Amino acid sequence: MAGWLFLLPNATVKGYSVPHTLCIHSGVLLTFVVMGTACAGAGAYFWEYLVHG
Repeated sequence: MAGWLFLLPNATVKGYSVPHTLCIHSGVLLTFVVMGTACAGAGAYFWEYLVHG
């Protein structure tokens, strides 16, 4: 939804296509999800080492 509201007006001004803009938007959001999951998993794995030394 955010892609439609914020990215598309800006993309049309710059001349980008709708599918290209939404594909980039989805890729960026997916990257945030993957990196957040990886960081949470690493934090959970090393939690005992961080807390107890």
